[in-house]
Amino acid sequence: TVTTTFTANIYRLGWYQGIGARLKQSIQNIPGKSYPVPTPNATTGLIDANWPWAFSLKVPTSWVSGMYLAKLTDGNGEQIYVPFVVKSLVKSDLVLIHTANTDEAYNYWGGTSLYQDLTHTLSAGRAFQVSFDRPFYLNQGTGYLFFWEYPAVRWLEKNGYNVSYLSDEDANNSTTNPLLGYKGILIAGHSEYRSTPMRTNLQNAINKGVNLDAMSANSIYWQIRYQSSVYSGSNRIIVCYKDASLDPLSTTSPALTTVQFRSPPVSKPE
Repeated sequence: TVTTTFTANIYRLGWYQGIGARLKQSIQNIPGKSYPVPTPNATTGLIDANWPWAFSLKVPTSWVSGMYLAKLTDGNGEQIYVPFVVKSLVKSDLVLIHTANTDEAYNYWGGTSLYQDLTHTLSAGRAFQVSFDRPFYLNQGTGYLFFWEYPAVRWLEKNGYNVSYLSDEDANNSTTNPLLGYKGILIAGHSEYRSTPMRTNLQNAINKGVNLDAMSANSIYWQIRYQSSVYSGSNRIIVCYKDASLDPLSTTSPALTTVQFRSPPVSKPE
């Protein structure tokens, strides 16, 4: 049942004397409305929800870098979360990368993911493209954040480490390397899906003496490409065919083929 309004409570995740988060802002009486679930693209399985913004948040300059959650609560007490990262222009000792790509790859909201086709309309039995412009179905909207990264965030901040945060998409910058200038890069989540710029930036940072602590398995496994959404701009869609014979770039740009990094024609084992 759709209620007329909902509340967004914005939290920063951390230790906070064992509480685990701190309320930073509360936005009340946001109008709620129901919108239809888009039909998957018949070729790619893409579900791209062209819904209007319900509300926006301008991050105050006083907020430090961190993993944040918007906790949405409607009039019926139903709740869901929206995770996001606040970056910093100042380099810290350590930077933890939030693995949003993997969360999206497994997200089957609307019926399709890079693993599933619950609509039973796609010939491959899975989508080749998934969009960030839709809710996260898994774990009340948090993806796998609470499984892998949240314990690391709590431990790092409890023990006083100088750490800031970036997302996968931040690490995709092909103009400048956002991973330089830190003493160490932390991967605490399941960093299974990476683009060529993400991998190149990571390797170049390591080559220049930046340390890497990869605390998870199955990292740098599937190569992806980011694609723009006609609705919301650049890097909003993840492309991963998982089969060179299906990827239209396999012959024109073989190095960008969305297969396992170790597989032909990419042939760059992790």
